[in-house]
Amino acid sequence: MRGSPIASPGGRSGARCAINSSTPPTTRLRWLWPSLTRVIVQTPVMADRLRASFGVPAERLAVIPSGCLLRPGGAPLCRRRVTTAEPLRLFWPARPYPHKNHEVLAPLCRELVRRGLSDRVHFYLTLDARADRRGRRLLEGLRSNASMVTNLGPLATDEVERWFDRTDALFLPTLLESFGLTYLEAAVRRRPVLTSDRDFARHAC
Repeated sequence: MRGSPIASPGGRSGARCAINSSTPPTTRLRWLWPSLTRVIVQTPVMADRLRASFGVPAERLAVIPSGCLLRPGGAPLCRRRVTTAEPLRLFWPARPYPHKNHEVLAPLCRELVRRGLSDRVHFYLTLDARADRRGRRLLEGLRSNASMVTNLGPLATDEVERWFDRTDALFLPTLLESFGLTYLEAAVRRRPVLTSDRDFARHAC
């Protein structure tokens, strides 16, 4: 938003709140939604959360799902035994935003090592180590588990398709999604999904 727009809850005069780029998103929504004709979300789960958390009336909510740019296809998975020579290949196409939960990977790798399974699972990440400080920090924390992790770097759409086809499943232990496009991409490329047991994930999957 440009400048510092002023909003008052319920369109009432009196106490007013300056909304600017430093205002937390939840505060912005609490102050702005009473003056909005329509609030557009991508899933019914998000609509339910807005109703429960902010009291947004159902008649002001519109659900418009996102589309998927990947082409339908991909070879179906063949049943096979996971071995040292052919580990389970897990694809994690996500930027290192906090809600993507990449911090879980280092302790997960340590647990796999403890159980003697370090050669049975391999993770493929898409972190931008050059442009993203958080991505660099995450990769530095995974150095001791380099044999279990490959960072592919940022991928173009056609490369995402190829890596879905080269791997066995989508791995996405995310904590929050407004839509969960990656779930749809995995389905389009005929790959199973390993993810967090959360409302948005159950809806998408």
